[in-house]
Amino acid sequence: MILNDQYHEFLGFVYEDIIRSSIFQYALDYKLPFMPRSTGKWWGQICRNGEWQESEIDVIAYDDHHLIVGECKYRNKAAGIQELDNLKLKAQFIPSKGRELFCLLASKNGFTEDLKQIQDSHLILIDQI
Repeated sequence: MILNDQYHEFLGFVYEDIIRSSIFQYALDYKLPFMPRSTGKWWGQICRNGEWQESEIDVIAYDDHHLIVGECKYRNKAAGIQELDNLKLKAQFIPSKGRELFCLLASKNGFTEDLKQIQDSHLILIDQI
């Protein structure tokens, strides 16, 4: 069982790498609202419930005027509003330099109905790789 847990954790990291490396193709396929100049990850401190803690964002992509922050979920459960809210909290601590912000959620197992119902041009949902 321990090996199985580590295997799924490893696959989560691989899934993040796949999404990050596919960002330019997503832009070419018009799944993103702009062509990023650069991609990567972000690590830093965020304040949650009055306490500072270490955090990371799985995907960062930007050009001079736009910024995508993304969370990748490799699990057997649909991603929902909670993941979006968590991502938006983390995004507040990124020095965006006035760039227009977009949130990207990538999920191996799709999205909850309430998340899919959100009509927001700044939300990008990816469930096919």
